[in-house]
Amino acid sequence: MMPDPRHEFWHRQENESTKAFHAFMLYRDMGAKERSLELVRQKLLKTTGYRRHLQNWSSTYQWVARATAYDDHIAEVRRIARERAIEEMTERQAKIGAALQQVGMIHFLGDDGQINKQTARDMKEGDAVKAIEVGVKVERTARGEPTEIIKGDHTIRAAKELTDDELAEIVQREQLKEGDNARLTTGNNQ
Repeated sequence: MMPDPRHEFWHRQENESTKAFHAFMLYRDMGAKERSLELVRQKLLKTTGYRRHLQNWSSTYQWVARATAYDDHIAEVRRIARERAIEEMTERQAKIGAALQQVGMIHFLGDDGQINKQTARDMKEGDAVKAIEVGVKVERTARGEPTEIIKGDHTIRAAKELTDDELAEIVQREQLKEGDNARLTTGNNQ
């Protein structure tokens, strides 16, 4: 008999009793940080001697590996859902952005669909500059480019490439910043 391809490692195993599988589900669903046979025993309201059954089932039915496989599966499901949500958000925001651009362009277009030169001439200088800035940002965003470019003379190095003295200096600087931020926060609350 061929195994069911939909049967995952964390599903009930062949010859696994209902009691053993129920205990495994409690173990599996605890989450990696809390997971323990002792907690399963407590949830089942069993005496301490019952741990022998749990240890036997855990070993026989590979609870640790199955729970880890389940954790990986749940992480993958969440990753896919998160990516899908990001794609949907991006598409929704692009449609909203295009609609808002059309609404805004009505102000600048004549009946012939061309830019109304008189309207453009009547714009205040600051509004014209803002229109250029927004136009540049919209175009750069649409082309997948950053909207701002900040040039710096800093070279980023991996921490493993730094000397102990350089690392100590960075830690000291960060501690000073944290101290300054704490004093500023305290000073603003007084």
